[in-house]
Amino acid sequence: ILMWGLPTCLGEEPMFKTISRVPGTGLCRKALGAGGERLSRGIYRVSNRLTTSEVRREYTAGLKNSPYTLSKMLANMQPKDFGPANETTFVAMPNAEKVSDQFLARGRGQRTDITVKQFRNGESYARIEKTVRGKKVVILVDRSRDNINDSLVETLLAIDAAKRASAKEVVLVCPELPYVGDQPGTPNYELDYFKLVLNLLFKGAQLDELRLGDIVLNRRRSLLFLQDQILSRRVAPFISAWSEHLAAPKTRRDEVLYFMGNHFRQNARDVIAAMKGVKGKLAGLTLQPGKRQRINCVGLPYENLAGKTAVVFQTCNTGRVNDDFLEALLMVYSARQKGAKEILLVMPYMPYNRQERKAKTGEPISAKLVANALMSAAGVTQVISFDLHAPATQGFFDRPMQHITALHLIINFVRRLFDSPPSDNWCISRELFVAGAPDVGRGKTAQKFGEAIAGPETNVAIIYKYRPKPGEAAVRDVTGNVAGKDVFIIDDMIDSGGTIIAAVEAFIQKGARKVFVATVHGIFSDVSLELAKAREEYQRIAAFLTAQGKHVDEYVSWSEDRKVFTVNALIRLQAHPTLSGLIVTNSLLIPEKNIVDPDKVKMIAIDDLIAMVCGRIISNQSLRDYQFEGS
Repeated sequence: ILMWGLPTCLGEEPMFKTISRVPGTGLCRKALGAGGERLSRGIYRVSNRLTTSEVRREYTAGLKNSPYTLSKMLANMQPKDFGPANETTFVAMPNAEKVSDQFLARGRGQRTDITVKQFRNGESYARIEKTVRGKKVVILVDRSRDNINDSLVETLLAIDAAKRASAKEVVLVCPELPYVGDQPGTPNYELDYFKLVLNLLFKGAQLDELRLGDIVLNRRRSLLFLQDQILSRRVAPFISAWSEHLAAPKTRRDEVLYFMGNHFRQNARDVIAAMKGVKGKLAGLTLQPGKRQRINCVGLPYENLAGKTAVVFQTCNTGRVNDDFLEALLMVYSARQKGAKEILLVMPYMPYNRQERKAKTGEPISAKLVANALMSAAGVTQVISFDLHAPATQGFFDRPMQHITALHLIINFVRRLFDSPPSDNWCISRELFVAGAPDVGRGKTAQKFGEAIAGPETNVAIIYKYRPKPGEAAVRDVTGNVAGKDVFIIDDMIDSGGTIIAAVEAFIQKGARKVFVATVHGIFSDVSLELAKAREEYQRIAAFLTAQGKHVDEYVSWSEDRKVFTVNALIRLQAHPTLSGLIVTNSLLIPEKNIVDPDKVKMIAIDDLIAMVCGRIISNQSLRDYQFEGS
């Protein structure tokens, strides 16, 4: 009542406007506003601590006898304890199949198979193989594997897959979760990282019930969640909004703190150096990976971010996608816990953005899960990302999502090639220029790319492809005249390089003079190929590396039976003789070792573009000239 009535008494209503002119009234309002802000942050922290401290206390008490294991948790239970056999099904995650079978042998429980794997670039995948519609799904997870970040993300994907398969209820049974064992006095405990894990499960993946050791948490029936719902999501935001209204603070653009991911530090420093007119400083947060890739916080607990803007720089690099994604979540959550008013996440490559739909029944929509994790669980207020695979993914975000394109940087680079000396390998002719698309989906982008470079009557060539099996691409047809032309293929990302190699060879067979490739995101995963089917490619790669003075064994690894060899996709592309050149941005970390032929690979920095976009957002300027319009 007090917070509702004060604005009226202090001059919001016409009859009380004279009160606002009384000396000292403005100071009182600002003091009340500042006090209310501190009160709202205190309520938020207390609510979080009430939730996690009780869980930690019960969990730690149960560890006095022996560490929790899945078999220990299920020892005194029967499958029927989770519900009727015809209404309940069990899903065993990796490392839990044996324990699950032993448990189900004690009753009439049904088990539903799940496929869990990782793609070449490190993104996880989960698919429930049988229908779970209308059933209660119990997901069994044994102690986490070597990488707890991979295990956590896979569990989230399994929960999301069950939810999207119309499961009636999803229950997670596991002996441990990341950060549940944090001890008082440590930065991880002070920042309450375990609450972030609970947020990921219950808010990000919409889990219904968690059984952790001897603890049972139900989203609908637990009093811990009721107080969290009331205090954190109702009372604290209400008080914060009225306090801001009372204080009427002027926006201070010099109060900006920067957070940097471990594998994006140099890019972040370049961006910060390029940001003109924005005053800020680096936050004293350092995240260090420990045993089983557990992320430990060093610094920041006593740094005050109240009312400030936090800018988090992170991307999700090939081979460590889940590790980098969890780093981003922890940085965002740390800023939120320390009272940051706005949290801007700059993530040039958005993980899982290729999984924006269900290609098969039983799959999760991983891109939506990522959006929920960032917004609902961690607390991001705005996201900047570049050239999403499917621009419609922007709709998954409930808060502002700025989808920026780096296409114009590539366009400007290609325009300069028209003036290259004729002897230069990168020299192309304006009259012979053709924009190429590696598949039908990139046709519209290729059209815009070509028109921006050579005018509205530019020629466009499109590859029609099909996939004999997942991960492989074959060309069905080519449209457009490319005979004697210089073809420039444009794509949003390159992963294994198979599609690009097939497109390059198809254009060359149609008579193209030169073929170049440009992409925004150079994922460049390691690719395993069977020697019997790719002997010619291996010989080509070996000859290329030898000619460049490199040892083949440093770049190519073999299976024990020497029937399969593994090589990075960027090496495959550089070794291909008919590919004249490759353009890629630094949205992802590309090891310098893999750029064997610098004359064939050109890097475009997007640091100035990121700085421009961040600066405009912080200063409330338009992004109309930088956002992606269509694809």
